[in-house]
Amino acid sequence: MPSLALLANKSSGELFCLEKSALNNSASNKRTLRILLADDNLLDQVITAKMLKMLGHFVDTVENGADAVLAAGRVVYDLLIMDVQMPEMDGIAAVRYIRSISGCTPKVVFATGSAPSIYRDLCFDAGGNEFVCKPLMINELNAAIERAMD
Repeated sequence: MPSLALLANKSSGELFCLEKSALNNSASNKRTLRILLADDNLLDQVITAKMLKMLGHFVDTVENGADAVLAAGRVVYDLLIMDVQMPEMDGIAAVRYIRSISGCTPKVVFATGSAPSIYRDLCFDAGGNEFVCKPLMINELNAAIERAMD
């Protein structure tokens, strides 16, 4: 019997299953990344972190841009996945600050649940490598990570 993973779609409230072996096969040829996920929505954070772990990555989570700046000052991350709109410090400001002080330039995937046309250019101007819209789907997230890391 195949091993299944249960995920939820926040916008529709529906649950869906994915076969873990299919995810493991897609991640098997890729390197394991150290990822910082910054999202103020706890449900989005939990689901996205679970997807990233299913893809074989190590994930740290924070709730806002200010905490992301602190975390990036303590740990070297391969990739940042940043919600655009967060309290205290938004994702765009956090990425600009991290890049100005850290001396390292991790790859960045920005995510938003808002109209993408509003933020897309701002995200790329701040140094984003990829831009995705919520709700995140695992295949789209994996593809964005692959593009960002190339």
